Amino acid sequence: MASKQYEIIVIGSGPAGESAAMNAAKSKHSIAMICDKPKLGGNSAYHGTIPSKALRNSVRQFLDLHNNPMFRDLAEVGKIGFETIIKHAEKAVEEHLSMNAVAFDGYNRVF
Repeated sequence: MASKQYEIIVIGSGPAGESAAMNAAKSKHSIAMICDKPKLGGNSAYHGTIPSKALRNSVRQFLDLHNNPMFRDLAEVGKIGFETIIKHAEKAVEEHLSMNAVAFDGYNRVF
């Protein structure tokens, strides 16, 4: 395996690690980022802010739809369950993580 050398190594891909890596990349430094997750994003993306906001948004949309007289009587509204809401939140997290991967790997040349 070929070895690579980097000017800066960032440990963690949460908000602080992301900021450090982006600033270093903008200054033309070569960067390696070490992360304990399959995709960059940190605990905020996996367990904190992103999933909780996605879940809250899904519940809010469900309640808005359910409480709107125009849509309330649709059979599909009553069939939306917790599992569907969780899947929607998980999809939002995956989209967020994919956007991070594109930003780090491509545009900013952070590897």
